[in-house]
Amino acid sequence: MKLVREHIHTVFVRGDPNTVRFEETFSLTEEIEDRLVYVGYVSPPPPASWPERRNRIVVSQGGGEIGKTLLRAAIKTAPLLPDYHFLVVTSSRAAVAEIAELQALVSSPNVQVVSFLNDFQENLQSAALSISLGGDNTLMDVISTRTPALAYPYAGNSEQGLRIEKLAGKRFVLPLMETDLAPERLSTKIRETINQTYPSQAITISGAAEISRRISAILEGGLCED
Repeated sequence: MKLVREHIHTVFVRGDPNTVRFEETFSLTEEIEDRLVYVGYVSPPPPASWPERRNRIVVSQGGGEIGKTLLRAAIKTAPLLPDYHFLVVTSSRAAVAEIAELQALVSSPNVQVVSFLNDFQENLQSAALSISLGGDNTLMDVISTRTPALAYPYAGNSEQGLRIEKLAGKRFVLPLMETDLAPERLSTKIRETINQTYPSQAITISGAAEISRRISAILEGGLCED
């Protein structure tokens, strides 16, 4: 904290304090509280016009390699929901053998397994539901596209659980537990989430523009001088 107080003018917090506050994840917040500025989450702006929602469920694990359990569960659930197309996105890091393993689990024609989507946000805009882990970038994409969502926290990352808990409290996502991954249980969760009314409130997602605005104001005011 001594480094911050001596050399850092402003600490930008990428987040919305009405969702998750910095002190909930950082115990020394009080020592630098006067330097903190919440700028909102960083996500592309929502589209100018919204496409029609289709019977598509986007299942993703983000850019990592820790969501195979979730992807497998979705593939096994797909036969119970034949009216929905399951687009299962592994990640660009997935090995050929891993993709082959998932494809071998497919037992119904309504499942497509891909390793990467160039137009992830566009797919979310027209999807009936997103099923994902609790990664920051993925959930912000889900929220900016106002897509109903189920989120499964990675046990090795406590922030994912906290993030999902906070967003679930505002009804932006519905949390999944390990017991929810059984096909019959997951199919029920999917239908419940799709049929829920999406919340009217908003989360601040214009963080990139806000950071740029604030840095410009600091520089114009000469506040960055040693």
